[in-house]
Amino acid sequence: MRYLSDAEETRLRKALDAREERRRAERDSANHWRRERGYVQLPSLRTVMFTDHVKPLILLLINTGCRRGELFDLTWSNVDLDRRILTVTGATAKSKRTRHIPLNREATRVLQGWRARVEDERGLVFVNDEGKRFDRVSFSWRHLLKDAYISNFRWHDMRHHFASRLVMGGAMDRAFDALTIVADGGTQDIAKPLAGLGAGVWELAIKERGDAYRVVYALQVGDEIWVVHAFQKKST
Repeated sequence: MRYLSDAEETRLRKALDAREERRRAERDSANHWRRERGYVQLPSLRTVMFTDHVKPLILLLINTGCRRGELFDLTWSNVDLDRRILTVTGATAKSKRTRHIPLNREATRVLQGWRARVEDERGLVFVNDEGKRFDRVSFSWRHLLKDAYISNFRWHDMRHHFASRLVMGGAMDRAFDALTIVADGGTQDIAKPLAGLGAGVWELAIKERGDAYRVVYALQVGDEIWVVHAFQKKST
Protein backbone atom coordinates (compact mmCIF):
# COMPACT_ATOMS: atom_id res chain seq x y z
CA MET A 1 0.00 0.00 0.00
CA ARG A 2 1.45 3.36 -1.06
CA TYR A 3 0.90 6.56 0.87
CA LEU A 4 2.74 9.87 1.10
CA SER A 5 5.35 10.60 3.72
CA ASP A 6 5.06 13.92 5.55
CA ALA A 7 7.85 15.29 3.36
CA GLU A 8 6.12 14.11 0.17
CA GLU A 9 2.80 15.66 1.16
CA THR A 10 4.58 18.92 1.92
CA ARG A 11 6.26 18.86 -1.50
CA LEU A 12 2.94 18.06 -3.20
CA ARG A 13 1.27 21.01 -1.50
CA LYS A 14 4.15 23.28 -2.49
CA ALA A 15 3.89 22.04 -6.09
CA LEU A 16 0.18 22.86 -6.06
CA ASP A 17 0.89 26.37 -4.77
CA ALA A 18 3.63 26.87 -7.37
CA ARG A 19 1.27 25.76 -10.15
CA GLU A 20 -1.35 28.23 -8.95
CA GLU A 21 1.17 31.08 -8.97
CA ARG A 22 2.37 30.17 -12.48
CA ARG A 23 -1.17 30.30 -13.78
CA ARG A 24 -1.77 33.66 -12.11
CA ALA A 25 1.46 35.06 -13.51
CA GLU A 26 0.56 33.81 -16.99
CA ARG A 27 -2.83 35.52 -16.78
CA ASP A 28 -1.19 38.75 -15.56
CA SER A 29 1.19 38.63 -18.53
CA ALA A 30 -1.65 37.98 -20.96
CA ASN A 31 -3.67 40.90 -19.58
CA HIS A 32 -0.65 43.20 -19.79
CA TRP A 33 -0.30 42.29 -23.48
CA ARG A 34 -4.03 42.84 -24.07
CA ARG A 35 -4.07 46.11 -22.17
CA GLU A 36 -1.27 47.57 -24.29
CA ARG A 37 -3.23 46.74 -27.43
CA GLY A 38 -6.60 47.93 -26.21
CA TYR A 39 -8.14 44.48 -25.95
CA VAL A 40 -10.69 43.45 -23.34
CA GLN A 41 -9.04 42.11 -20.20
CA LEU A 42 -9.47 38.51 -19.11
CA PRO A 43 -10.74 37.96 -15.55
CA SER A 44 -7.92 38.30 -13.05
CA LEU A 45 -6.86 35.13 -11.26
CA ARG A 46 -5.55 37.16 -8.33
CA THR A 47 -9.03 37.61 -6.91
CA VAL A 48 -10.03 33.93 -6.74
CA MET A 49 -8.94 31.23 -4.30
CA PHE A 50 -8.27 28.68 -7.05
CA THR A 51 -7.26 29.16 -10.68
CA ASP A 52 -8.82 25.87 -11.81
CA HIS A 53 -10.07 22.52 -10.54
CA VAL A 54 -6.74 20.79 -9.87
CA LYS A 55 -5.83 22.11 -6.41
CA PRO A 56 -9.32 21.87 -4.86
CA LEU A 57 -9.78 18.38 -6.28
CA ILE A 58 -6.51 17.11 -4.81
CA LEU A 59 -7.06 18.78 -1.44
CA LEU A 60 -10.48 17.17 -1.20
CA LEU A 61 -8.97 13.78 -2.00
CA ILE A 62 -6.43 14.28 0.79
CA ASN A 63 -9.05 15.34 3.33
CA THR A 64 -12.05 13.11 2.55
CA GLY A 65 -10.69 9.83 1.19
CA CYS A 66 -13.23 9.98 -1.65
CA ARG A 67 -12.54 8.19 -4.88
CA ARG A 68 -11.70 10.39 -7.85
CA GLY A 69 -14.85 9.31 -9.70
CA GLU A 70 -16.97 10.11 -6.65
CA LEU A 71 -15.69 13.69 -6.70
CA PHE A 72 -16.21 13.88 -10.48
CA ASP A 73 -19.86 12.89 -9.88
CA LEU A 74 -20.35 15.11 -6.83
CA THR A 75 -23.12 17.69 -7.14
CA TRP A 76 -23.57 20.85 -5.11
CA SER A 77 -26.88 19.50 -3.84
CA ASN A 78 -24.86 16.85 -1.99
CA VAL A 79 -22.56 19.38 -0.32
CA ASP A 80 -23.88 20.85 2.93
CA LEU A 81 -21.39 23.48 4.05
CA ASP A 82 -23.54 24.59 6.97
CA ARG A 83 -23.50 21.12 8.52
CA ARG A 84 -20.08 20.39 6.97
CA ILE A 85 -21.12 17.13 5.35
CA LEU A 86 -20.43 15.78 1.87
CA THR A 87 -22.73 13.01 0.63
CA VAL A 88 -21.60 10.35 -1.83
CA THR A 89 -24.83 8.82 -3.15
CA GLY A 90 -25.27 5.14 -3.77
CA ALA A 91 -25.88 5.91 -7.45
CA THR A 92 -22.31 7.20 -7.84
CA ALA A 93 -20.46 5.18 -5.18
CA LYS A 94 -18.48 2.10 -6.16
CA SER A 95 -20.04 0.24 -3.22
CA LYS A 96 -23.54 1.38 -4.31
CA ARG A 97 -24.10 2.63 -0.76
CA THR A 98 -24.71 6.22 0.26
CA ARG A 99 -22.00 7.67 2.53
CA HIS A 100 -22.09 10.90 4.53
CA ILE A 101 -18.59 12.26 5.03
CA PRO A 102 -17.90 14.99 7.59
CA LEU A 103 -15.80 17.84 6.22
CA ASN A 104 -12.82 19.09 8.18
CA ARG A 105 -11.78 22.72 8.24
CA GLU A 106 -9.55 22.56 5.16
CA ALA A 107 -12.10 20.63 3.08
CA THR A 108 -14.84 23.10 4.05
CA ARG A 109 -12.64 26.06 3.15
CA VAL A 110 -11.76 24.46 -0.19
CA LEU A 111 -15.40 23.94 -1.14
CA GLN A 112 -16.34 27.44 -0.03
CA GLY A 113 -13.57 28.92 -2.14
CA TRP A 114 -14.43 26.76 -5.14
CA ARG A 115 -18.15 27.52 -4.91
CA ALA A 116 -17.38 31.24 -5.08
CA ARG A 117 -15.70 30.62 -8.45
CA VAL A 118 -18.34 28.49 -10.20
CA GLU A 119 -21.23 29.90 -12.18
CA ASP A 120 -23.80 27.15 -11.63
CA GLU A 121 -24.36 25.78 -8.12
CA ARG A 122 -27.13 23.43 -9.27
CA GLY A 123 -25.01 20.88 -11.09
CA LEU A 124 -21.68 19.11 -10.74
CA VAL A 125 -19.07 20.55 -8.39
CA PHE A 126 -16.29 19.97 -10.94
CA VAL A 127 -16.85 20.46 -14.66
CA ASN A 128 -14.47 20.80 -17.61
CA ASP A 129 -14.20 23.81 -19.92
CA GLU A 130 -17.26 22.59 -21.81
CA GLY A 131 -19.30 22.43 -18.62
CA LYS A 132 -19.36 18.64 -18.62
CA ARG A 133 -18.19 15.96 -16.20
CA PHE A 134 -14.46 15.34 -15.96
CA ASP A 135 -13.24 11.91 -16.99
CA ARG A 136 -9.52 12.37 -16.40
CA VAL A 137 -6.94 14.80 -15.00
CA SER A 138 -3.89 12.62 -15.54
CA PHE A 139 -1.83 15.22 -17.42
CA SER A 140 -1.85 17.75 -14.57
CA TRP A 141 -1.38 14.96 -12.00
CA ARG A 142 1.76 13.62 -13.68
CA HIS A 143 3.29 17.08 -13.86
CA LEU A 144 2.54 17.76 -10.20
CA LEU A 145 4.17 14.50 -9.12
CA LYS A 146 7.23 15.32 -11.22
CA ASP A 147 7.48 18.81 -9.71
CA ALA A 148 7.09 17.35 -6.20
CA TYR A 149 9.67 14.57 -6.83
CA ILE A 150 7.12 11.87 -6.03
CA SER A 151 7.24 8.53 -7.81
CA ASN A 152 5.07 5.40 -7.90
CA PHE A 153 2.01 7.19 -6.61
CA ARG A 154 -1.40 6.95 -8.28
CA TRP A 155 -4.63 8.91 -7.88
CA HIS A 156 -6.17 5.96 -6.06
CA ASP A 157 -3.27 5.91 -3.60
CA MET A 158 -4.65 9.13 -2.16
CA ARG A 159 -7.30 6.99 -0.44
CA HIS A 160 -4.53 4.94 1.14
CA HIS A 161 -2.82 8.15 2.21
CA PHE A 162 -6.02 9.41 3.84
CA ALA A 163 -6.49 6.13 5.73
CA SER A 164 -2.85 6.02 6.83
CA ARG A 165 -3.15 9.44 8.47
CA LEU A 166 -5.93 8.10 10.66
CA VAL A 167 -4.18 4.89 11.63
CA MET A 168 -0.76 6.39 12.26
CA GLY A 169 -2.29 9.20 14.28
CA GLY A 170 -3.70 6.64 16.72
CA ALA A 171 -7.05 8.39 16.80
CA MET A 172 -9.10 5.45 15.60
CA ASP A 173 -8.26 3.09 18.48
CA ARG A 174 -9.28 5.69 21.07
CA ALA A 175 -12.43 6.45 19.08
CA PHE A 176 -13.60 2.84 19.04
CA ASP A 177 -12.86 2.45 22.75
CA ALA A 178 -14.99 5.50 23.56
CA LEU A 179 -17.79 4.44 21.22
CA THR A 180 -17.94 0.98 22.79
CA ILE A 181 -18.58 2.62 26.16
CA VAL A 182 -21.27 5.05 24.95
CA ALA A 183 -22.96 2.30 22.91
CA ASP A 184 -23.39 0.38 26.17
CA GLY A 185 -24.97 3.40 27.84
CA GLY A 186 -21.85 4.78 29.49
CA THR A 187 -20.40 8.25 29.19
CA GLN A 188 -17.11 9.56 27.89
CA ASP A 189 -15.79 13.11 28.18
CA ILE A 190 -14.59 13.02 24.59
CA ALA A 191 -17.95 11.91 23.15
CA LYS A 192 -21.12 13.92 22.58
CA PRO A 193 -24.18 13.45 20.33
CA LEU A 194 -23.68 15.07 16.94
CA ALA A 195 -26.35 17.75 16.65
CA GLY A 196 -28.86 17.48 13.84
CA LEU A 197 -28.07 13.92 12.74
CA GLY A 198 -30.40 11.88 14.93
CA ALA A 199 -29.87 9.42 17.73
CA GLY A 200 -26.81 7.17 17.71
CA VAL A 201 -24.44 9.53 15.93
CA TRP A 202 -21.58 10.72 18.10
CA GLU A 203 -18.86 13.29 17.67
CA LEU A 204 -15.55 12.73 19.44
CA ALA A 205 -12.78 15.21 20.12
CA ILE A 206 -9.45 13.44 20.56
CA LYS A 207 -5.93 14.63 21.22
CA GLU A 208 -3.12 12.28 20.18
CA ARG A 209 0.60 13.10 20.24
CA GLY A 210 -0.10 16.81 20.44
CA ASP A 211 -2.52 16.80 17.50
CA ALA A 212 -6.28 17.25 17.70
CA TYR A 213 -8.65 14.90 15.89
CA ARG A 214 -12.39 14.92 15.29
CA VAL A 215 -14.08 11.56 14.83
CA VAL A 216 -17.65 10.83 13.87
CA TYR A 217 -19.27 7.49 14.64
CA ALA A 218 -20.63 5.47 11.74
CA LEU A 219 -23.88 3.56 11.74
CA GLN A 220 -26.40 2.29 9.21
CA VAL A 221 -29.73 4.08 8.88
CA GLY A 222 -31.99 2.27 6.45
CA ASP A 223 -30.08 1.97 3.21
CA GLU A 224 -27.64 4.70 4.13
CA ILE A 225 -24.24 4.25 5.78
CA TRP A 226 -22.73 6.88 8.05
CA VAL A 227 -19.00 6.16 8.04
CA VAL A 228 -16.44 6.36 10.81
CA HIS A 229 -14.40 9.32 9.76
CA ALA A 230 -11.54 11.04 11.54
CA PHE A 231 -9.37 13.92 10.52
CA GLN A 232 -6.65 16.02 11.99
CA LYS A 233 -7.81 19.48 12.98
CA LYS A 234 -5.71 22.40 11.85
CA SER A 235 -4.41 24.93 14.33
CA THR A 236 -5.75 27.77 12.22
